[in-house]
Amino acid sequence: MRKFVGFIMILAVLWLAKLSYDAYQFSQRFDTLQHSVTQIEQKNANLNDQLVAVQRQLADTSSTSTTLHGHAETPVQSSSNLNPMIVIKQRLELIQFALQQHQYIYAIDKLTQLNQALASYALAPALERSLHESVNQDQQAIQQFVVSKNQQQQIFDDLIQLIDRDLQTAQRNTTVQLKRQPQQHFWEGWLQLQRVDHAPAELINRRIILKEVQLRLLLARQALNDGHLTEYQHVLSMAIQQLAQLPDTQSQNLLKRLEKLKQLPSLPVPKLITLELLG
Repeated sequence: MRKFVGFIMILAVLWLAKLSYDAYQFSQRFDTLQHSVTQIEQKNANLNDQLVAVQRQLADTSSTSTTLHGHAETPVQSSSNLNPMIVIKQRLELIQFALQQHQYIYAIDKLTQLNQALASYALAPALERSLHESVNQDQQAIQQFVVSKNQQQQIFDDLIQLIDRDLQTAQRNTTVQLKRQPQQHFWEGWLQLQRVDHAPAELINRRIILKEVQLRLLLARQALNDGHLTEYQHVLSMAIQQLAQLPDTQSQNLLKRLEKLKQLPSLPVPKLITLELLG
């Protein structure tokens, strides 16, 4: 019996090591994407600096012309040096990329800044109004997306906490409520509880399986958050197969919730209407 328990513990340690390695790979991928966001943000900042420099140069030229000739001359449009539509499109592309990297607060903040800055660009009044309306629609779409995303994440959090409570209860109590089967004899209902002085191998195995399921839920939540639906379905299927081995009532109830969880849709990242408007 001790050798069997020891073998199970070794398998659990190896499996936990594999899950830790998978989590490390997720972290490395996120760091790489975050570096790409920083580079694009720097490029966007340089474009904004160039636009400000052009606007200041035009303002100085206009002021000098007014002083020398006694009247204001019509300034040259900044689009001759730097087209404001290009700058706006660059900023929108940065925001769209931020959405793909799950930087939702950053994206909403940048949309707010862009909405405020539209008046400073040389735009036709009708185009400016259209851009204001589309930017407002993009902000609302992102906010609704974040609400739906948080609701999905909360479902995962509730299940993970449920398993935590189950594991804590199992440490204090060695009684497991078995799932009731159709009774053929009246006395079968008396044999639904098992009480032992020491935790049996089956109970130890149950704790290991629940911990593995909990880790798989973390991986599934990340896969769903990243939009990797195939990986999400695969990870949840493995968790369901593990839970199917456990005959107790708590595990079977958890199994049903995981089967419903498998039906969750992958929410597509919002596409900016304003960016599509600019072509």
